[in-house]
Amino acid sequence: MSGSARAWMAGSLLLAGAAFFGLRGAQAIHPLDQLRQGQDLVEQATAVIDAETDRLTMTAERQALYEGIRGLSKWEEEFAQGTIEPRHRLDGPEGIQIRDRIADTLATRMNEVLFAYARGNPQELLDPARQTFEIATAGFPMPPGRFLGFHFVEMAMLLGAQADTIVAVCERGGQPADGARDGFLRRLWDMCQVYGQTHATSGERHLSALANEEWMLRRIRSRVCPGEPYKIVKEYTGMRDNPSERCADILYGAARDTASVYERIACHNWGHIFVVACTSSCADTIRFTYPLPHYREMQLQSALGNKEALPELAPYTRPGKPEEKKAVRDAEGK
Repeated sequence: MSGSARAWMAGSLLLAGAAFFGLRGAQAIHPLDQLRQGQDLVEQATAVIDAETDRLTMTAERQALYEGIRGLSKWEEEFAQGTIEPRHRLDGPEGIQIRDRIADTLATRMNEVLFAYARGNPQELLDPARQTFEIATAGFPMPPGRFLGFHFVEMAMLLGAQADTIVAVCERGGQPADGARDGFLRRLWDMCQVYGQTHATSGERHLSALANEEWMLRRIRSRVCPGEPYKIVKEYTGMRDNPSERCADILYGAARDTASVYERIACHNWGHIFVVACTSSCADTIRFTYPLPHYREMQLQSALGNKEALPELAPYTRPGKPEEKKAVRDAEGK
């Protein structure tokens, strides 16, 4: 990273740390936005990621933090192959959406871990191992367009593999290797800042979801003719109402006060519905839905301004961590 960019990162460290809490909260999933298939796998993975990143946030030792993050990257790959793949093809729309949700969780949660590291280690370690790492990874291109969660996971794997090689060579030669570890951790921190910028507001999150949707359409492959891509036959924008009795009362109620307008919008779910067909002569056509929860966020902000100004409606958001779930249950009197 250039000197000016590094200076920007150092200057915005405290601001980024404060902004983290909004970013992490923004990843909570509205009940209507759960994946129709595989939501349990996302929640299973989120529980593991939360437990490990909470532990790593308290880790002050550089090597232990490095090894913990590398372990999480490897775990994500193993979880995909061993847990997601048996139920949903990793190159199918459901498997890709499940894995991308998990990648977004990793990119979001890692922000806190790496913020703690950057704050506790303001001085970069510029030894020969660091120089080797920077030279070896200088040609690694950033993905085009908006930086997304699955980009973060893929880049972390590539950079980590390079760092592992340098660390192994240094240790065999009896040379210090912490510079390579420091370079890897700071590069991930840089990527967390880029991810945060592309997910900072409801509008940014919606645009990132649309970009992620485009990437998903490029990655899905035919189940009948292996390796064959799909082309879009039809695309719809759909809206689905929450079928609960509470939402039915809200949607058809006459109240027009601010809280009622908020609740009425919150009861809607938006998404894109795709019908895609194999690009070759294979008779393979599939239909799937891609949720767009942040479109609702933009509607709320357009109609009411900052939706966080209405904390009494928090039960409509399903938090991810046990203590957050308990707070919601307490607020609902359950």
